[in-house]
Amino acid sequence: MIIFISDRYTVKDFKSRFSNFQEAKEFYGISAKGWQGLVDKLNNQ
Repeated sequence: MIIFISDRYTVKDFKSRFSNFQEAKEFYGISAKGWQGLVDKLNNQ
């Protein structure tokens, strides 16, 4: 699955695309403690 988003990532979008937080973390290979942390890290890359 490839996700292209022209805008910034949002927690709402991620919660609708991934069944759980662990799946989202593993997909992006980013260490984060919560949904917002993951979104913040991806938006700041």
